[in-house]
Amino acid sequence: MSDALIAGAVVAPLVIVYVALVVTAIVQVVRDRALAGLARELWVVALVVFPVFGAIAWYGIGHRTADAQRAVERLRYGL
Repeated sequence: MSDALIAGAVVAPLVIVYVALVVTAIVQVVRDRALAGLARELWVVALVVFPVFGAIAWYGIGHRTADAQRAVERLRYGL
């Protein structure tokens, strides 16, 4: 096997996972009703401009923050 073929076999799955994570993060941000206008726009910009760091930040911080905000709203309205 050639080195290029081996490199492609290693890199291709990583690229697919990378693209899937970034696209999934963008979809989650856009569909998240707990995020209001500016916060949502800033997350999308962060994910587009800094896809690696933006996705890490979303999965590490942003997603939990949105979940916590939804929990507070449920408690507030007794849902």
